[in-house]
Amino acid sequence: TYVFYYGFTDFFGCTNTDTFTVKPKIVPTVDAGFMNQICVDAPPLNIDSAANPTPDNGTWNTIGTSNLISGYFYPANVPNPNNQSYWFRYTYVLDGCDNSDSVSIFVRPLPTVTANASSIEICENVNSVNLIGTPVGSTGVWSGQSVTGTNFNPDDAGPGTFTARYEYTNPSTGCRNWDTVNIMVQQMPEISLSSATEACEGIPFPLQSTVSNAQGIIWTTSGDGRFDNEQTGGNSSNNVNSIYYPGA
Repeated sequence: TYVFYYGFTDFFGCTNTDTFTVKPKIVPTVDAGFMNQICVDAPPLNIDSAANPTPDNGTWNTIGTSNLISGYFYPANVPNPNNQSYWFRYTYVLDGCDNSDSVSIFVRPLPTVTANASSIEICENVNSVNLIGTPVGSTGVWSGQSVTGTNFNPDDAGPGTFTARYEYTNPSTGCRNWDTVNIMVQQMPEISLSSATEACEGIPFPLQSTVSNAQGIIWTTSGDGRFDNEQTGGNSSNNVNSIYYPGA
């Protein structure tokens, strides 16, 4: 506490005095705290809880382009997140005296992830399909039905369309992202032949078949005969039921 005295003497020698007291107020010591880095896909962050400033019950304001809504920072709303810091100012008022401190949060981008496969349309009797994920690393993990390690097993999956997911975590930032690839497994075609197993030399004979799970068939021969027509037929036929004309 400081006491100030003021005295005044006029022209006639008359004197009077007065005093006033000044009590200095303490300017608060303010610490805005600390915030760890976050990924851009993180949920809205309560700045007060994350930074843990002292003293309590201060007010937050943004510095620059940081977005702060009702005490929450929204990482998903930041423009072009590319390893950037966003700053906030914390102000505390004590008996009319204020002080402030600032703190930043570092926003990390998500890794760019691509999922692919050595084949995306295969027959169900194929042993396995190699799954290809980028970036490559021990933090990349494949998942999905009939997925083991980096392989998809069509025989185990059966016919249908299946989705394999590749999730990768950047070991430097802890941020992760994922991508998927669809693999179509085709059912094996079934064919049954009901043609005669013996025929007379030089006599045409019918070829008959029943086909399922296929768009069609093709008849071929190791001989020199023709299919479908003795004069104009070729050495193969796409007809389910055909006639074979033996050569000379």
